Amino acid sequence: MHVEFDERGEPVRLHLTRQEWSECTEFDDPNWEPLEQHVPERQWGEFMWMYRVRPEGRGIEAYKHRTTRQYLHLDHSGRAWRWHSDGNWTRTSITAALADTLRMATPQRTRDSDAIHR
Repeated sequence: MHVEFDERGEPVRLHLTRQEWSECTEFDDPNWEPLEQHVPERQWGEFMWMYRVRPEGRGIEAYKHRTTRQYLHLDHSGRAWRWHSDGNWTRTSITAALADTLRMATPQRTRDSDAIHR
């Protein structure tokens, strides 16, 4: 694993091999705190907790949006991360991460809500 830090000592880039990823990934015990701190409450139900990656003890929670199927990765310190298919994780802003995750979202309507509005 390779970690790059900024001038304040904050991680800005992580690289995990496939083997490292499999060794530090957890699929139980969901943690909703990072999502609840950074996503409006009205949108909490639009996300599913999928897994946690713990590179060097840093917990990055993966939340999948039910409509867009895009992931929102948030760590326990409130930082957003973007995963790249080459195994790299780069820090990004919460605003950019949410915009990417919600980019294709459209309001979901149910028969019940349609009936109420008729």
